[in-house]
Amino acid sequence: MTRDISRGGLLRRATAVALTAVTGLAAAGLAAPAASADTGPVHSVISTGAVWTADTRVYPQPDGADRTFWFFVKGTGMTGGNSVTFTSSADPSQTVKAGFGGDEQGAPCWTPKGSPNSNCRVTVHFPGTSALGHWEMTQVELAQPDGSVYRQAVTAAIGTQLKVPSVELTAGANPVQASGFTLGATTADNRAQAQTVTMSMKATDTAGRITQVGPELTGDCWGNVGDLSWSGDTVTMKITVPTSATTPCVVTSVRVTDDSQRNFEAKAPAGLVITPLQTPATALTIGDVSFQPRLSPDGGTAPVSFPVSDTIPISQVAVTAHGPVAPGCAPTASTTVPPGTLTTNVSLYLPFAAAGTTPDGSKPTGCQPGLYALEIAVTDANGTHSYGAVGTPLAKPLDISVGSAGTYVAMAPQRLLDTRTTGTLRGRGVTSLKVAGTAGIPADAVAVVMNVTATNAKDTGFVTVYPAGGSAPVTSNLNHTAGQTVPNAVTVQLGAGGAVELLNGSDGDLDLIADVTGYYVPDTTGAVYTGFTPKRVLDTRPTHVPSRGTVTVNLCDQARIPYDATAAALNVTVTDPKDVGFLTVYPHGQALPNASTLNFTPGQTISNMAVARLGDGCLVDVFSSAFAPVDIVVDTSGYFVPDDSGQTTDGVLVTGTPVRQYDSRQGGGPVPGGSSLLGWGLKPRDWGIGSLLLNVTVTNPTADSFVTVYPDGGPADSAPTGAGLPDASNLNFTAGQTIPNMVNASVGANGYVDFFNHVGSTDLVVDMFGYYTTGVGAKSAAATARSAAVAPSAAAPGMVASPEANPLRLPVVAARTAAGRP
Repeated sequence: MTRDISRGGLLRRATAVALTAVTGLAAAGLAAPAASADTGPVHSVISTGAVWTADTRVYPQPDGADRTFWFFVKGTGMTGGNSVTFTSSADPSQTVKAGFGGDEQGAPCWTPKGSPNSNCRVTVHFPGTSALGHWEMTQVELAQPDGSVYRQAVTAAIGTQLKVPSVELTAGANPVQASGFTLGATTADNRAQAQTVTMSMKATDTAGRITQVGPELTGDCWGNVGDLSWSGDTVTMKITVPTSATTPCVVTSVRVTDDSQRNFEAKAPAGLVITPLQTPATALTIGDVSFQPRLSPDGGTAPVSFPVSDTIPISQVAVTAHGPVAPGCAPTASTTVPPGTLTTNVSLYLPFAAAGTTPDGSKPTGCQPGLYALEIAVTDANGTHSYGAVGTPLAKPLDISVGSAGTYVAMAPQRLLDTRTTGTLRGRGVTSLKVAGTAGIPADAVAVVMNVTATNAKDTGFVTVYPAGGSAPVTSNLNHTAGQTVPNAVTVQLGAGGAVELLNGSDGDLDLIADVTGYYVPDTTGAVYTGFTPKRVLDTRPTHVPSRGTVTVNLCDQARIPYDATAAALNVTVTDPKDVGFLTVYPHGQALPNASTLNFTPGQTISNMAVARLGDGCLVDVFSSAFAPVDIVVDTSGYFVPDDSGQTTDGVLVTGTPVRQYDSRQGGGPVPGGSSLLGWGLKPRDWGIGSLLLNVTVTNPTADSFVTVYPDGGPADSAPTGAGLPDASNLNFTAGQTIPNMVNASVGANGYVDFFNHVGSTDLVVDMFGYYTTGVGAKSAAATARSAAVAPSAAAPGMVASPEANPLRLPVVAARTAAGRP
């Protein structure tokens, strides 16, 4: 049995995946039916969707109890009195009605951080006498503030548009089973003001692959899908109970679903009860905290000061910075307060050791680049009380960025540069582009995400984008020929004055266009990144996108990313266009911006990456400007979600001056068709790296082909295997073409990234612009000492050696080529 468990989202307070507003039906091309006479102004916007894309199969319960089916709705005004109705296709006189606006236990709906919408679970109970076969949602009712009810009939056309859930009541034994529940260890999560309890159970499926597991709970508690772990047939999950809870949390049952939409509910035995912890009240207050927000990786001290007051004497105050863990990094300081002190002003200096490596260069030492969150611990007669990163959150984030590290803020595409109107860039010329402090981007931004397009080129050449104030690196972002229009996504650190520089690497004049789609800030107010193996979410072949057409992609539905995601990493490909044009990727529900993602000519197949802000309902739109049909393919490799944890280890981007890490022209040779370049990578458990931010360039290809960059599928501590090749691509090219693309490349469990070439042979050039941190790096020195990456010599095939000090100059393992498709 194989398992494919969704990493994000909360099962009990989870979110829908198919999202279209009922009140927006007319805009979607569907006429909204007339409301009932008692309808008031429609204040609720409801979006419905099943967790599954096909009919959910609901089997009879072994004890003869009601069959149950659940899904989620999303919208505003979810205060109670709302409902949905399901009708049997076999016997239309049979209907079942289920309410929402609070879940089945009466708890409030869940509102994601920064979202105006709430997410509510709807549980539908089918009595034992219900007709077998197909059941469809046929009506939605929304309560209005004045007490009236808005009723919306769900016709077949509307149901298709809304992607409403449907149910298949099935006879016979269910191949999905769950049993053997046990509660395990309890840990306190001070940041979340909650306790976390592990629960284990056995889940089996004799006919498919389990895709969803989640507990049914009473009380103010929830189960987190992202915390699932497997050992054989035993799955362990975490249940969270907030310290504000006043009633026990009871596990009543567990629901299991597989990839054929079979769902099974196993009743839990009596006694699975979690008693809430009670947090004693404290009169402690922490005033405004002043601290140094940025530090160099070369080390130093960070001053921190703030006032503290209490109603009982304070004995000690300590400050600790939580971040990437490596030997020699211990940024903590404390002070003892004179007896009887009730109020004091604290001034401490946190020591940050310089970032370095072990003598063999294989492991990190000192305080590595990343975000470090401050915890303030105050001790009085009642014990020690924590604030900030651990404990009670304070009014503002207390984060210190070592190096250039930050979290992501997505925005709708906006044009920042167009030299066609400001002046063409001369051959070998450099233009500076101010980013921070412009177009709504804050002055303290540390990096920017742009789509850079070269056009009207008079000569063959390249474009390099790099932080202002430094020398141009030996890297490139765009490659072009004379007369060609070529785009590429760029994520780059901001340099002096919050600016970047763009180098024209040709002898001829060139126009450049830069559209910004997001930026990174040096604290946890943005979103953090989670990468995964690339997944195809759209392929319009053979139906095509019509002339001047727009196609909408539901990323929560197609890629199972969490519903509170703010942006996604996409690879967008156009193929077989019948006309010249461009594509624009932008948030659904917003106006088409004056920006482009991808430019193409008739017959061309070309790709570009887009870090796309998600619009209404987890949707993005892709617009084609061509006056003829095109086909569009979209793959996704990761997503960004708000950081609610206060612990900043996971998903933080670290950038530096771009570095060329691999060039097959300097050794190793071209990658043959039908094979993968294996073993290029890092040891993520040593370096705390989950994904690499790369610019990958194909050059000297001998055939029309594509390249896929993917995490090696080998187990932890294994050599690279080449396994895990997905149905996705990153670069598409023709024979003789030189073309780049930005890639957010997730590393495998063993630390390796592989590059697959479809046919022919091609050289690969890999430039590194940054990396995303992961919590597996936040371990003790003893834990990280188990395995080491072998640092390559200067002569390692394809590896590019340089004495330059740079946070991106990390040890890599020399690559090899595996013959044959993995």
